[in-house]
Amino acid sequence: MNDNTTISIITPHRLGLNRSQYLAEVRESLLHQEGTRIEWVVCVDGGTQKQVEQEIHESLYAATPYLIVKVLHASGRFSGPSATRNYALSQVTGKYVSSVDDDDVLPANAFTKRLELLEAHPDLHWAGGWLQDMDEQRNGAGVWYPPAPAQVYPAGGIFDCWAAPNSEFPMNTAGLLMRKQAIQAVGGWQGLPTAEDFGMIIGLTGTYPGVIVDEITYMYRKHAEQTMQSPGFQEIESHVRQAVWDRAVALTK
Repeated sequence: MNDNTTISIITPHRLGLNRSQYLAEVRESLLHQEGTRIEWVVCVDGGTQKQVEQEIHESLYAATPYLIVKVLHASGRFSGPSATRNYALSQVTGKYVSSVDDDDVLPANAFTKRLELLEAHPDLHWAGGWLQDMDEQRNGAGVWYPPAPAQVYPAGGIFDCWAAPNSEFPMNTAGLLMRKQAIQAVGGWQGLPTAEDFGMIIGLTGTYPGVIVDEITYMYRKHAEQTMQSPGFQEIESHVRQAVWDRAVALTK
């Protein structure tokens, strides 16, 4: 599948984290993106090819007129989500790119409005939205409305909505729709131990104009096995946020 409006969706997946059952839910949510041509790239991080074949059920590969599935094996050693996403980015074929974690899902028609905007306005290079929190059983747990309101932003405009390194991040980082050439130009996801999407978004929005729409575009699952629940996460994230802040300052000088 290689079409001018195809969206390549990258899902990094690490073997052995008990998330394989969630991949079927991700796939199901992709089937509800009406009229959107999707190339879903599941990029497995770590393990052997035999382990990949054992864990990724063959039903995941089933294609439809609007969905094609690719499973890549990034490396036999654990490389982390940033390197895994960037490896997948080098092999996608769509004009647009997005990313969905292996334990989250998309609401129906999550890309329709944003794709129409980007197609109509070639000067815009990315499009974000709001985030719906959900529990492990996918029950709604509130909507996050980020500090950056729904509107068009010039390059660097998102940084104006971020008060300080450890304050609320200015926009939803999940499920961002991007022109492939734009994310490639800024180097993809930043090589950080966590919050690599923060670094990517600051690089992207600091270089290119874009838009935030006033609708829910991503559904974020909260559960006990999330990375942010791991020991020492808060201390690491504090240092990562400072690194991302410093990048934003450098880009907007």
